[in-house]
Amino acid sequence: MTSHQNVAAAERDAATLPETWMTHFRGRGTLRAVPNDIAVIYARYSTDKQTETSVERQAEICAEYIQRTGRTMLKIYADRAQSGNSYDGRVDLDAMLEGARKGEFGVLVIENVDRLARNLAILSVVFKELESLGIEIHQPGRGKLGLTDIAFQGLMGDEGRRVLVERTSYAKLQMARKGLVPHMCYGYAKVPGQPGHRTIVKDQSETIKLIYQMRLDGLDPMQIAHSLNSRPVVDRTWTNTGIADLLANPLYYGVLAFNRKTLQKNKDGGYSVRMRPREEWILTPVPHLRIVEQDVWEAAQAIRDAARRPGDIKRSPGRPRGGKYLLSGKVKCPDCGGNMVIGPMKRFFTFRCGNRFSKGTCQNPDYVRVDELEGVVIRQLAEKVLDPRCTEAYVAAYNETREAARRDHTKQRSDLESELVRLFAELDEVWDKRKTPGFNATYLDWKQGELNKQVDRVQRQLQSLPSQPRPIGLDHERMTMLREAVAGMETVLPFRATDEAGQRVAAAFRGLIERVVVRRTGFAEFTSEIHLTIMPLLEGIDHVPREVSDKMILRAEYRRKGTRYDLTDRVGIDLARMERGEFALRDHEWQAVRALVPENVLKGDKRLGPWSLKLLIEAKIFLWSTGAPSRSLPNRYGPFYLVRYRLEKLKTLGYWRDIALTLITLEPDRYAVLFAEATREPSAARS
Repeated sequence: MTSHQNVAAAERDAATLPETWMTHFRGRGTLRAVPNDIAVIYARYSTDKQTETSVERQAEICAEYIQRTGRTMLKIYADRAQSGNSYDGRVDLDAMLEGARKGEFGVLVIENVDRLARNLAILSVVFKELESLGIEIHQPGRGKLGLTDIAFQGLMGDEGRRVLVERTSYAKLQMARKGLVPHMCYGYAKVPGQPGHRTIVKDQSETIKLIYQMRLDGLDPMQIAHSLNSRPVVDRTWTNTGIADLLANPLYYGVLAFNRKTLQKNKDGGYSVRMRPREEWILTPVPHLRIVEQDVWEAAQAIRDAARRPGDIKRSPGRPRGGKYLLSGKVKCPDCGGNMVIGPMKRFFTFRCGNRFSKGTCQNPDYVRVDELEGVVIRQLAEKVLDPRCTEAYVAAYNETREAARRDHTKQRSDLESELVRLFAELDEVWDKRKTPGFNATYLDWKQGELNKQVDRVQRQLQSLPSQPRPIGLDHERMTMLREAVAGMETVLPFRATDEAGQRVAAAFRGLIERVVVRRTGFAEFTSEIHLTIMPLLEGIDHVPREVSDKMILRAEYRRKGTRYDLTDRVGIDLARMERGEFALRDHEWQAVRALVPENVLKGDKRLGPWSLKLLIEAKIFLWSTGAPSRSLPNRYGPFYLVRYRLEKLKTLGYWRDIALTLITLEPDRYAVLFAEATREPSAARS
């Protein structure tokens, strides 16, 4: 066969092949032909300060270009109020890329390259993916964009973004230095036509004062947020982080703090907040914007700093620490000193050593019921702390000690002031000698230096002396609130704060308690040590002198309650009643009932032995009189299982009804109510 014949045969064979053969590539799937006559538009604008017309303008320009080039527009993708510096929130960009992967279009039209991204790294990734899919990128006025166009415009866009950020940051720094607020804060409103000027919003300022007062009352940011959101009228939805940020903003006490933090982008596209060096901060007094007093703001910061734990770096500032129970985080293990955590056990909650159950480093197996321990702590506080007579003793000792210290400091101050007058007189004498000829100038310089050192020393000692102390007193309003709350708290243990008032009460109690240590001393018996501070109950006190301690330790013993009869105090009471003979049959009663049961029934069998009918009846009287379960029968009545078996047999044979009726007839006042149920039972057939 000649070469011409081979070519003709190949052409003939190719004509008979199916049309889809050319779209297959060695078994790796079907290749889609990119529809170059179908185009889509992508538009974007950066912030919510821009208008929707930005997207409409971009779409109009791109649609005109598509129509002019003879293509068909399939869809418009638009990301509104989304930054071009990241992927976050750009839903339509992801949708456009997904459509490109499916081969829905072949041309992407954009008004400018920076609409895709202002970040060169993101732009290069998007361009490479579209290029690998065979998608062309077109720009009205420029046509198809190549790699050089994308790189150049992307670089210019990235640089433009950087310059814009620098200019904006510089403008905000200049505003802050002039006392103008470059950002919006809750509680303030803009002044029209005056950028950076703010005025206080009265209603919002009252809310801010309430938030600070609630924080001083002991409520944590989470509780404050829940309380505000539960009000009938709310001007915004509060979160714990929002409350924490508000409490840390010095603008509310009249100081504008700017340039303290910086945002740094992470690899995953998110941002992390980092603190700037202290020397870069801009602190500008703005007293006309003060809403809370400085001492209130500083007290709130002291509470926040005291709540932070050592090494707790990544903890959110708004995360609550109060816990949902009154003693959460306050109960400590007596063996390892770690926190006792709360966990469920059957029908109630208990404190258990957290180190034992989470780490296995403690061997303390004991548990303490939450409601019982709360009851003990509340009663101890009510009896020994909230009683004004107990706290007034501390106040008297404190005032007496401060008065003695005042007298001592007054004498020290007088001596130092006299010494300071003497030193100034000697300095004046040195200056006079400098004007008199014949004195050694070198000696006078040395003498003047020594006198200046002594003056500095005396002045430092004067400054270190405390100011005149004022007598302290009790915060009667707080004590009255806590005393009134005690009665209600004891009825609903464990106490759970369900409203703002309850949260204030719980926070006030927790402010008194430093820690609680519970030790087991016997079966179901415990000793509790409650470590307290009475500082929150005092007013007019700035610090505690070394001679007087504000700490107090209360010790109390208690017995565990429970559903078991033998874990209650009734056991001892009922045993004493038994010893007094309250459950024993009297002689005439026994003579009346002893013949009601035949001897062959009382004889029993060889395995169980004979019955004692008198003890059996007295055991039944004990059980019905005390309400104790049969397992808790005292030993004098015999094994509980035999008593239960024999009583059931007497009931089955019908003898027990006869015994009950006889006793009711003899002593109706004693047995009528006790055996009323037995008399209603029908008599059984006797064998």
